[in-house]
Amino acid sequence: MATTPIASGRTSSDASPYNKHCYRVNNNSCRCERPASQCFAVCGFHRTRSAVPPEHSSGPIGAVRTQRALATGPVAMGKPVRERAGRRSGGEKRDRRKAAAQKQDAAARCMTASRGSSSSSGAAAAAACAHVTKATAKGAKAHRKRLTVDHCQSCDAPSAWLCLTCGNVGCGRDDAGHAEEHFKSNGIKHCISFCAMQARFWCYACDDEVDIDPEAMFAKTWRRQALDKLTKTLTLKSARERNSNDDDDAVKKYANEMANSGDVSGPRGIKNIGNTCFFASLMQSVCVARPLRAYFNKKSSADDRPLHAGLRAFSSLLLSSGSAANPGALLDLVSQRHRIFRGRQQHDAHELLRCLVAALHEEYLDDVVAMRKAAVRSWDVDDMRRFLREAMPALPNDVVDDLAPLLVDSKYDDDLVPEQHRDAFASLHRALRHGRSPFIRVTLPSLVDDTFGGMLQSHIRCLACQHVSNTLEPCYDLSLSITPSVALASPRHHQRKTPKKASTVPEDEDVLVAVTIDLLVDAVVNLSISAVEVHESTVRQQYKASQAQLRGPCTVSDCLRAFFSAEILTGDNAYDCSKCKRRSASSKLYTVERTPAVLVLHLKRFSQDGRRLHKEDKHIGFDIDLDLRPYSSSSSASYSLFAVVVHMGSMGGGHYVAYVKRHGDQWMYFSDATVAPVSVERVLSQQAYLLLYERTG
Repeated sequence: MATTPIASGRTSSDASPYNKHCYRVNNNSCRCERPASQCFAVCGFHRTRSAVPPEHSSGPIGAVRTQRALATGPVAMGKPVRERAGRRSGGEKRDRRKAAAQKQDAAARCMTASRGSSSSSGAAAAAACAHVTKATAKGAKAHRKRLTVDHCQSCDAPSAWLCLTCGNVGCGRDDAGHAEEHFKSNGIKHCISFCAMQARFWCYACDDEVDIDPEAMFAKTWRRQALDKLTKTLTLKSARERNSNDDDDAVKKYANEMANSGDVSGPRGIKNIGNTCFFASLMQSVCVARPLRAYFNKKSSADDRPLHAGLRAFSSLLLSSGSAANPGALLDLVSQRHRIFRGRQQHDAHELLRCLVAALHEEYLDDVVAMRKAAVRSWDVDDMRRFLREAMPALPNDVVDDLAPLLVDSKYDDDLVPEQHRDAFASLHRALRHGRSPFIRVTLPSLVDDTFGGMLQSHIRCLACQHVSNTLEPCYDLSLSITPSVALASPRHHQRKTPKKASTVPEDEDVLVAVTIDLLVDAVVNLSISAVEVHESTVRQQYKASQAQLRGPCTVSDCLRAFFSAEILTGDNAYDCSKCKRRSASSKLYTVERTPAVLVLHLKRFSQDGRRLHKEDKHIGFDIDLDLRPYSSSSSASYSLFAVVVHMGSMGGGHYVAYVKRHGDQWMYFSDATVAPVSVERVLSQQAYLLLYERTG
């Protein structure tokens, strides 16, 4: 029985989902105008929507976590389930139709909303896709053997999206986008693709994720074949069989090196044990650093504390050949010092680096304190008296004379120190911890200082009296703003903004002009005429540098130039000058006093403006060689790039990968357990998040 479209938008009373053509408004019918058999199978009204994140996704701090999707309705994988027929009263039928209509309307609204505001973050729910048909499931079954293909057929990029219609394998949008080009060339039937590495389905027609459970789609085949294959590292055979364009020379070179060395398994990947790609990418980068390996080679493992021992073992494992390594034990050791990493949540790779450095330094200090305590126990009363006068000069002589024999007799036992001297004892402990005494001669090699430790010197010049204050600051990485044009308007200056009028001047330039005016007005009020001239000149230089940044592409050299340029401190950040005894506007400039063996550059891609979170996706150019001599008096300031950490995704979630130089000049791509050789041109084209350089001279 055919249904007749009604002008009001309603169908006739005999409307049914099995009619030839149906127009869903409030009944069990649909606007898709397909034959009833296709409509019910294709549209899947009763399916619920849920988010499908990649199993190994990871993102910045506070990223939204999602759960694996399951198709949970009577229609799953394009297979309709007939409702049980039975006799019901008219009231029951009406209630049933009303409930079904409400459910369908809600599903339709969700579908429309998700298509209209598609998000690549893990926080957004995947859309209920109308393009998933019975043919999708059949195609997936027919092409399941191609799940083991781990590279694009067109460009050999190490990302693979399998077309479930024809079995074509193309790369994603983060690479050359050949999977999307395949869809555009072949039409709507080729819109559904699957990435086995990320366990995600994507519909290019809807431009959204599809809520299909990969376990239900591929069942035993995916679990037995795909996952097993994807957790194995690149073999010599697969390297030789690659049909590469851009990376062809890199693959051949790598294969020859492996053949000559007798190693056929290649570098190890790292298993993903649940949102651990942030950990894997950083470990692949850090563990190959030559200063770190040199430290472990010269220091006996018998003296290692737990985290040092774990890092030593894990780095040795990564530098050997074999199957993918499990990071669980080392990650648990880090979690013992920093509880934020407990569980399997998404985290930021730069945050992990800083926490790892802090945890390693804490273990080092524990060793230092233990050795200094042992040294103190060998002192006599005269030694203790000299130490107390040097470490705590404010103590009266009579207190020093009373306290020295007590500390010697206590053998550094807190419980044996009288209550009235506990503060002095605590001061002694702090002095021991920081080594503020020439009488404590304890020298231990430090993994953190030997590898990442550098020293910056800040020069603060009071613009009122021209007094300069120099301060040394330890530094283990440099966080560089990739939008220097906004630096002058940052909250550090706490300047009032002038009201904006209608103008054709770009917004960034408008802000810079406002900040420039505010700085000069503040200078006129507080400073002398000569100071105003100095202040104005500095601001103009910063303004010109910012405008150059707005006009052209940004590079790491530009970011370093902005970091080491003079900064104006005014308002709440005005400097308390020790010479003129007042808060005055000042200029602050950094120079490198001591260069680190491993220089880590952190590009600040993630930002928060009020409640709005943002990731900057622009490409920041970087070079293999880096020279810090313009900002340092040290002659050893030349560096060479050896690792790049890349975050792919949005503020809410994504995936970390690493590009690491191994076996001479050969660059390797690491994505959890997946390993592949790449060309240096491919490395330099990445949107870097962390850049690791090694000092060469």
